[in-house]
Amino acid sequence: MISLKWIVCLFLVFAAFLTGLTLNLYILIINFMDWKKGNRLQTCDQIHIIMALVNIILQCAVTIQGTMFILCEYIMYIKEVAICFYFVVPLLISFSLWLNACLCIFYVTKFANLSHPYFVWFKYNISTILPKIMLVSAVGTVALCVPSIWNIHLESQQVTTGNVTVTDKKMVISVWYTLMVAFLGCFLPLLISSLCLGHTLTTILRHVWRVNRKDSGFSRQNIQANIKAARTMILLLITCLTFYLTQVFDFAPNYDDKDTFISMGRKVLICRHFLCFYVLCIVIAMYRFYLFSINTSLHFTQWFPTCCFQFEK
Repeated sequence: MISLKWIVCLFLVFAAFLTGLTLNLYILIINFMDWKKGNRLQTCDQIHIIMALVNIILQCAVTIQGTMFILCEYIMYIKEVAICFYFVVPLLISFSLWLNACLCIFYVTKFANLSHPYFVWFKYNISTILPKIMLVSAVGTVALCVPSIWNIHLESQQVTTGNVTVTDKKMVISVWYTLMVAFLGCFLPLLISSLCLGHTLTTILRHVWRVNRKDSGFSRQNIQANIKAARTMILLLITCLTFYLTQVFDFAPNYDDKDTFISMGRKVLICRHFLCFYVLCIVIAMYRFYLFSINTSLHFTQWFPTCCFQFEK
């Protein structure tokens, strides 16, 4: 009999799955309809499509893994099944984070007003450079996750409680390999995303401050557009940093395994990770949803000497 807490976890997992699936499908449908009209897909749109596809596959994989952990945990300790999930899920997560970093790089090139020659060259060649970066990130994440096949081991331990002896199984992964995957597949892309979003956010806020001081001729609607854009950027930045800190704290040792919270076992930690991954995917999808919803009246346009959101007249 499944306890109430696991029923709640199962409900949250599927609720997050349906929400993220709906939003990501919306992104794909909008881009497909735009393409059917004969419009050329820009670099930003291509990243949106790839991210939506990766997020959908990731959410399916994570939902299956979470359901199996809750309903039939013993299956997850079969080595072949464990290796499959430990390869697929980190691969999709790392690639999704690198795609998010590519999108943030694209946005910062559109908003930032830097005069460095290399940045100017990168800005004018972004449409040809960014697809190559995405290809390298895809190949790199695969190369990073393939060694997990040889770094995952199943260990059995006899635990005796009174007159009862129980065999406890656990998956053991090389610490150094885990740190390498965490750094190259998680921390590094999130750091790049945070830096890019932080710079883009300061550019938007600086523009809002200039408009409020009446240094520009924009209307009140334009100010509200910039404020909404800044709020969206702050939400995405907070989500990225929260995910980053969650991963950092997971490396902290548990000093008391008999603690009530820790005694809930690996399932709570895994479900927390699942929900964190879902939140990351859903917020990214909601960000695309926001951009597509206002696409008829709001566009990313470059404004010299600053960049801003501008309503079409």
